[in-house]
Amino acid sequence: MIGRMKRISRYHIPVLLAVSLSVISLVGCASRGEIETMQRQLDYLERSSSQTQNQLMSIDSLFRETVNKNVTYQADLKVALQEVLDQMDIINSRLTDMERRMNDLSERRGMTSQPIISNQPATMANTPGNKASQPATSESQGSGKPVDSGKQPATGSAGTVDEPGQQMTQVPQSSLPQIDKQKMFDNAFDDLRSGNYELAKMGFEEYIKQFPDTPITDDAQYWLAECYYGNGEYAKAIPYFEAVDKNYSESDKLPQALYKLGRSYEQTDQAARAIQVYERLIKDFPNTFEGERAVERIAELRDESR
Repeated sequence: MIGRMKRISRYHIPVLLAVSLSVISLVGCASRGEIETMQRQLDYLERSSSQTQNQLMSIDSLFRETVNKNVTYQADLKVALQEVLDQMDIINSRLTDMERRMNDLSERRGMTSQPIISNQPATMANTPGNKASQPATSESQGSGKPVDSGKQPATGSAGTVDEPGQQMTQVPQSSLPQIDKQKMFDNAFDDLRSGNYELAKMGFEEYIKQFPDTPITDDAQYWLAECYYGNGEYAKAIPYFEAVDKNYSESDKLPQALYKLGRSYEQTDQAARAIQVYERLIKDFPNTFEGERAVERIAELRDESR
């Protein structure tokens, strides 16, 4: 419509002027005043047409600017929405971990308590009931002779006889410090949550190396992949997410790992492989949050490829 009005203003006004002058010349009897009046009217029409044309150009420019802003806004909104969905996925993963830990704590409380064995060497001090530390009887003191108990002198843990007056020591079976695997996992997870990705990587890698068969080793593998993903190292994250699928096929982290694997393929311009992963996710885990998101991602990728 704007283009049509522009064409009218450019081509029709000169024609109208020519027609008007021709009419005037044909009539011949028009007075000079009538001719001047008609000329003024034609001048007014030309100025009005020029103003209208300028207004149409302003409207057209405003319209184009509005369209561009709307496109930019939609793109920004799309990015923000994806970030929110990724954050929701991380929160969902953490809630799953917390639920697992609470269940583990409940099971531990229900188990029969085991006796605590100290790693510190036991010493035989002068305590009540310790016969080795009791003083000699008055009979032996009065005789001035050492008491013969009929037993051989005590030997140390290395097979040497303890010197008189020394306390008897008992060396524990194992004096090596025990590794707290849960604390190792928690420390790595805290580093990840704090954004200390390098420390978190080292912690989860060490956990997987030290404890390859615990109930949360699959979690350690998944969060190790998240260390790379959260740091924007999508290409490096891919083999770690794939390891969850390969080594822990029964893991409850598998839907999340597959979804993040697909997202990593997207970020590395491998849309076809991402769609393959999403299709498997929809097939194997249709009623999960990740399965629903996979449907949306496939639709969006296919729209972008058209």
